[in-house]
Amino acid sequence: METTREGGIRNKWYKGWDLLQSYLSTPIRDKWNRQLEFMLTCLGYCIGFGNIWRFPYVVHKNGGGAFFLPYILILIILALPIFYMETLLGQFSGCNPISVYSFAPACKGIGFSSLMVCLYCSMYYIMFMVYASKYFFQSFAYELPWARCKPEWGADANCLDRLNANKNVTWKTNLSPPTEQYWQIAILHLKDHTGKRYSIENLGSIQWDLFGLLLLSCIIQYLYLFRGIKLSGKLVYFTATFPFVVLITLLLYALTLDGAVDGLEYLFFPDWSLARSCNAIFFSTGIAYGCLILYSSFNDFQYPVRLISIAVVFLDLFASFCSSMTVFSILGYLAKRLNNVDITKVVEQGPGLIFVVMPEAISTMPVAQLWSCLYFLMLYTVGIASQASMVDTVITTSYEEIPKLKKHKGKVRIFACLCLFLLSIPCTMNGGIHFVKFLDNFSTEITLTTIALCELLSVMFVYGYRKFFCDVHFMCGHRVNLYWRVCWLGIIPVLLIILLGLGLFNSTSCEHLSIQMCIIGWIIALSCLISIPAFALYSMFIITPKWRTAYMPEPQWGPRDMVNKLLYLEWQKEKGQTFDEETTTNLDSLLAEVTPEMETVEAVVKNRLDEKRFSIFHRFGPSFKKGEIDVLDSNM
Repeated sequence: METTREGGIRNKWYKGWDLLQSYLSTPIRDKWNRQLEFMLTCLGYCIGFGNIWRFPYVVHKNGGGAFFLPYILILIILALPIFYMETLLGQFSGCNPISVYSFAPACKGIGFSSLMVCLYCSMYYIMFMVYASKYFFQSFAYELPWARCKPEWGADANCLDRLNANKNVTWKTNLSPPTEQYWQIAILHLKDHTGKRYSIENLGSIQWDLFGLLLLSCIIQYLYLFRGIKLSGKLVYFTATFPFVVLITLLLYALTLDGAVDGLEYLFFPDWSLARSCNAIFFSTGIAYGCLILYSSFNDFQYPVRLISIAVVFLDLFASFCSSMTVFSILGYLAKRLNNVDITKVVEQGPGLIFVVMPEAISTMPVAQLWSCLYFLMLYTVGIASQASMVDTVITTSYEEIPKLKKHKGKVRIFACLCLFLLSIPCTMNGGIHFVKFLDNFSTEITLTTIALCELLSVMFVYGYRKFFCDVHFMCGHRVNLYWRVCWLGIIPVLLIILLGLGLFNSTSCEHLSIQMCIIGWIIALSCLISIPAFALYSMFIITPKWRTAYMPEPQWGPRDMVNKLLYLEWQKEKGQTFDEETTTNLDSLLAEVTPEMETVEAVVKNRLDEKRFSIFHRFGPSFKKGEIDVLDSNM
């Protein structure tokens, strides 16, 4: 049999050589400097406006505790298992949200769908950072401008300072507090001097203050991302912990207010609402976006990801509790000050809940300017961490899937931030908040549920739950317990199918929209999901000669670093899961022909043998090149 030697044996005749060679040609990839950085990054990503804004908003919209208790239940049986599954996939494969589906190439469209959702979300998510930054800069005024009705910023005749007004004044629905008018007029520019109102079909003109703050936020986002996880992994020590400090401080203050108990009673009064609880879960925990897969792919192979997943999910729940308790304590306080009006009538339901209720309460605090700066800095902080995670997922996946871009990482980041800036410009117009709600409704509600369902089915039933459980056992050193098995194989698929059906049947996304805008909205939703069937068909009938091959693992599927890849080869060989009969027969002969011509890594091999007790290094250890030893040492 003919062989050639170029730095080692390269046998062209063995069909298993390409398989083995793909395991040895691992590209060097970034790793977290400390594993605590991974936990804090996930925490910073999860604790975003989904907790600070959306969670209290949905609670307020759905009658307080009407959805609170089912939310906790769904968090335990749906969000936590999916969160854990995504981190397992990322850590095991060391791949981005597209390449992670190498276990079934036809399923890679799921990864594309996740990236599309990240793209749409980042277009409007950054606007909440813009709003927070404008409030932040206004907080340096001698008197907070929203504390009183002032014609300077456009307050009209219906504006009433309800906290400082005469106690005999009856609160009427046509009246609005200065914080609400300031939000609508000075921040959003929903009304101008002519009294004209704007909508999704009449966005108006660009508001240059928002335009400038959008540009500033995109620049800050680039600075946050330009060194990758090497820099963001350091910044996350602040961005993940500072919000907790501010939230807990504001909560302790809110609990001392008169009427706080009434607000908490409204919050915790139990009732059940399955669909609304499930929808809120996706925004709060960040599952199905692909970000968790990417960040866990930077972990060491044997990192205890189960404990971290549980910790992050419940800290995320704690942040949601703190935010909701703070908001509802203040709502109870405001209701008490307004002659015991109903809590639901204190403020209009909407995304501006945290931009109306909290500023009104802060304006009554001692040293109000300081607390206002801290509060809106906190909002900006949670925004930049979550926003950067979504943008970083798109950027990193792009240059990993297109190798030519790796040489131009800096330019790719600049280009991505520039595109994001241009795409977000419509959100800076008079009716920009309507465009924000429009994108939010159509790009996430149905799409995230569909992506999560496809993701789960692809892992458990296409790749195979037995293979997945064996992979987890190989990586973590313990078997998958009954709780995870029941959730992944039984509860979650049924729950997601029910949720998807309820979401389609009870969808309110087209309410108050014209037929044309409704069609555009559903085109946006379909653009997120079309890649799933499209890539499946492309893989089955164009890429692979046989359609079944599109649902079988690619040769490079498995751990990313070389030592663990070889251990995984041995594991697979012993289990007889992946290799066909011919490859299995030739594998021993192939390994035996590799000669010890290069420097060995006996120390690394010995340590690994002590841990795993596999025999493959006795035969294959000497084949590593000198330059690869440093890579092995860094991955140990």
